[in-house]
Amino acid sequence: MGQIISAFEAGGRYGGGVVTKKLLGYFGSEYAHHSRSNQESRVWRLLRTLAVWLRCPILHPVFCTFGPRPVKGRVVLNFSQTFNLIVRFPAVDFELVAHDVIVQKRLPLNAWVRWSEARIFRAAKRIYVLSEKDRRLLRRFYGVRDDRVVNLFGKLYPEVLAFHTLVRKRGVFRAIFLGSICRAENYRGLEWFYYNVFPSCVDSIEVVCIGEIDDHLAARFPEFKFIGFVDSLSDALSQCDFTIAP
Repeated sequence: MGQIISAFEAGGRYGGGVVTKKLLGYFGSEYAHHSRSNQESRVWRLLRTLAVWLRCPILHPVFCTFGPRPVKGRVVLNFSQTFNLIVRFPAVDFELVAHDVIVQKRLPLNAWVRWSEARIFRAAKRIYVLSEKDRRLLRRFYGVRDDRVVNLFGKLYPEVLAFHTLVRKRGVFRAIFLGSICRAENYRGLEWFYYNVFPSCVDSIEVVCIGEIDDHLAARFPEFKFIGFVDSLSDALSQCDFTIAP
């Protein structure tokens, strides 16, 4: 029997728990699942991160927020928070589910991030990604061959493939950007969309931004509508044609 170790427990309608549930369905019932609670407090998470990092201080702490001892056999590590295990237990064959190539986030001490991630990916038996973008980043930053990478997006989200047949041009489309504009990666993604995509479809779409607002940053996108938090995210999403995700 194999084991899936995930930074988020399976369940919910959004976020890491949904992906964990889909991965469990993909790998099958012969895999045991171990994860932390989605309701875990930040204080406890910080203390555990410190304890895990002290056991492998060569790694950047971003890879050390979760780490029980794995069982023998095939072990799949889901989310970068669990990747410290591949360094702590080099005798185990690990496969990784990389939801993002972390070096692209430009975190503090990013050179340390890149060194840590290079060591982690070099030791992995196989790497699963959820986008072709991350496959390209693995090749660009770390020289990972395509035959070591498996893109699971089509397997986990087959319904997305129907997008091209379902969407028909019918005037103005409604696009939703979901996330805090105060987070650097969200702001950069929205800025890229504004300057590189929006000019070519300015008369065809209405962009609505949901989440934490910074008035100074929002003023840089005068054609976008910022509405802050909403009572029902499901209702808001049901009224849009597509979403913008950095």
